Amino acid sequence: MVLAGIAYGQHSVRPWATAGLRGVAAAATGLLAATWFQIGKKSLKGVYDAVFVVGAILGITYFKAGVPLTLLVVGGFAIFAYRPHVKHETAGEENEEWIRSLH
Repeated sequence: MVLAGIAYGQHSVRPWATAGLRGVAAAATGLLAATWFQIGKKSLKGVYDAVFVVGAILGITYFKAGVPLTLLVVGGFAIFAYRPHVKHETAGEENEEWIRSLH
């Protein structure tokens, strides 16, 4: 890519050089998208994961928030969404447990 940049700087007035570099840029974008898709397919397990990814992308690109702020906000929501839940017993289950312990 460095050599391509140098070549573009020296031959930027030539339409073939510009067209060739645009083709290289398109190919690089396609490779990045394919890699992202393969990694994302393994990493995203549910709807919440996709919502957090979209939230991070929107926070950085649309709302122009900084990366650290976006990571703190989206990360906080993700931790809250995936926190361990404690199963609360109902009063009926507590009474049954007490009665069983008497036998």
